Amino acid sequence: MLWAIGALLVVGAYYKVLWRLFEGNISIREVFFSGGHLSLSILSLFAAGLILLLFNITTRQWRDLSGTRLFSRRSWILLVAALSLVTVALFGVSRLPSSVFPFIEEAAVRNARALFGCAAVLFAAFTLGRLALRAPGGLFEDWKEEFLFAMGLGLGCISLCSLAMALAGWYNPLSVQCVIGALDLLGIALVLPKILKAKRDSALKQLDRPIGDQPEPGKAIWKTIAALSALIGLIGALAPEVEYDALWYHLWLPKLWLQAGRPVDLVQEYISLYPLNLELIFGVAIAIGGPIAAKLIHYACFLLTGLLVYAIVRRFSLGAGPWLAVALFLTAPTVLWEATTAYADLGLAFYGTLFVYALLRYADSQKHRWLLLAAIAMGFALGTKHLALLMLCSGTLGIFVWGRMQKHTIGRSFGLAFTFFLIGVLLASPWYVRSYAASGNPFFPDLYSIFGATPPERWSAAVENGLLKFKDHFGDERTLGNFFLLPWHVTTSGYRFGATFGPLFLILVPPLLLRRQWTLTNRALVFCVTLYAVMWAMPISSFQGRFLVPILPLTAALAAAGFAELSQGISETKLPRGKSILIIFVSVIMLLNLPPFISLHEGGGQGWGGWLTHVMRKIPARVVFGETGEEDYLRKNVPSYAAWQFINTSLPDSARILTFGGGDHFYSDRNRLWSESAMAFPAVWGAVGQDQNHTRDALRKLNITHILLENSRLEKDRSAGLPISRREFLESWCVPEYQDPGYALYRIRQNDPVE
Repeated sequence: MLWAIGALLVVGAYYKVLWRLFEGNISIREVFFSGGHLSLSILSLFAAGLILLLFNITTRQWRDLSGTRLFSRRSWILLVAALSLVTVALFGVSRLPSSVFPFIEEAAVRNARALFGCAAVLFAAFTLGRLALRAPGGLFEDWKEEFLFAMGLGLGCISLCSLAMALAGWYNPLSVQCVIGALDLLGIALVLPKILKAKRDSALKQLDRPIGDQPEPGKAIWKTIAALSALIGLIGALAPEVEYDALWYHLWLPKLWLQAGRPVDLVQEYISLYPLNLELIFGVAIAIGGPIAAKLIHYACFLLTGLLVYAIVRRFSLGAGPWLAVALFLTAPTVLWEATTAYADLGLAFYGTLFVYALLRYADSQKHRWLLLAAIAMGFALGTKHLALLMLCSGTLGIFVWGRMQKHTIGRSFGLAFTFFLIGVLLASPWYVRSYAASGNPFFPDLYSIFGATPPERWSAAVENGLLKFKDHFGDERTLGNFFLLPWHVTTSGYRFGATFGPLFLILVPPLLLRRQWTLTNRALVFCVTLYAVMWAMPISSFQGRFLVPILPLTAALAAAGFAELSQGISETKLPRGKSILIIFVSVIMLLNLPPFISLHEGGGQGWGGWLTHVMRKIPARVVFGETGEEDYLRKNVPSYAAWQFINTSLPDSARILTFGGGDHFYSDRNRLWSESAMAFPAVWGAVGQDQNHTRDALRKLNITHILLENSRLEKDRSAGLPISRREFLESWCVPEYQDPGYALYRIRQNDPVE
């Protein structure tokens, strides 16, 4: 009863918009149908979910896949039937009038190229990983473990090979295509035949046994919801990229590396010294299948992490349903959004979860090769994002604590922890050494107050303050009370943290406190999640909600264990239909996490008053299936896209543009300088209070030929006293060359100003 009251309190605090609906301040149409064709999206989701549910209930296909053979006769029959249906559907769509899907051919070619590029990279990674894992034979208990670690190790090896090629000056599209093609041919010749002939061993059947003597409650529903979320994520991943950071550097930097064939360090762009393990893999995908193939690589991390969640729950007997844990992770709104874009958080989540899984296997088996795999996974995580340093600290401390719990001496416990630490750091060291050599700060731009940064054109105290101001606007004030209330605030006020994961984690994890006996796995997962969250909440970090994505897989496993505890408690109280009500409640909340219902997650109002970021609001089916063209889609979703297309086609290669916006870099082909960079400071904010000549001289020193102004912020910049945005300066020193509702492009006069 106490849990039910708490759950209702969380739901009531989370879905604030429903209170506005009940009060009559907002209509049902505004909540559900403000997106134009949103009703069609809901109906489509309902139909797809119903089909998947019926499939999961009526077929035993998934049990065939866990039998003694890789492909049974029934598997082949179903596969041929599915391919036949897809062929018939595509043929039927192709016969529709061109006015219905006028861009279907463009979409089909784009999607096929992207899927092929992603598949080629993933198979090459699997080949590398499988060959590398041949040495520690007998380490894995089943093919699922080997597959996950082969993919993790293989993707990391592709990243390291890409870095080596770049250092040698060979990181160009042709070389990349040759290497991936050779690896794919090697995989077809050496790896694929062994896989097709492989037999399932008895350990696989043991791994796939039901929980206790009963099947997982609600299994068909959880599988259906997980599959539905994966389908939505795939459609989103197949759409052209429009997200800010993805266009800024996750795709732009590998594009520049491919063009140069070597590492590129842009002094004016602080992101160019970030660890770029995943970005180099994106570059490989871009060289083969274009930018959407890179998005699909991140989507693959989404699925691989879901498989890891399944493996952790099933392998370590958390007393929970693995499919529920998978569904909880895949339907978390910010996680699902991440699956549709080329960010790095899901790559970090994949390697972070892989490292935890390896540590758990090490604790279970005492085989040091598992500790080695954990360290390798940590090394790849450190090469993906600075945020992995939090994982490194928690992992090193966790290994030392575990050693002491096992009655090891302090020296041996320290030796194990230090070995793990050293291998992980050495594997990621090229990125941190590069950053130190270029800026004097191995963690640039982080820890500027300790290490500083050089040269002055790269970073300054003024730019550092601007970045800190951006980071500090996330979350609440860092007080002791807010620290203990963070789980509540992150859940019910996700808009303050720039992300949301839905209310179920806060509802389902607390019942774990009722568990009488805690296994080592339970304690390890709670330790990892808690320590990471505490370090995330420290002043050295940022309260960005998506930075919690790396621990969402482990949190989903704990939430599933909490659900199992609730189910057991309901069984003991013998409430009629209590389990069914619980399953319905959880499944409805998970469905409300999907895109057509994201408006329910808003806090009410606009801006920081409740508008969520980093969530998927619409399913981009129109552009994916050819109803809308790629150009129209990009012009609508990237405000500066049209301006950059004009710049790319009309301005000479020598042009250098001062920009007052970002998040569009991948679509720009000219040299650019951001107004907020340290290099641009003398011509922008450093010119406040100076005359026009000072600004003009500063622009000349920077070799600026054009200025791209964002109309929406022009008046704000003028009010702030920014000389370059004033009408007097623009009329005297600039010539307008392009204008649209969002942006204006001016050419800087090379002669005297107009009087």
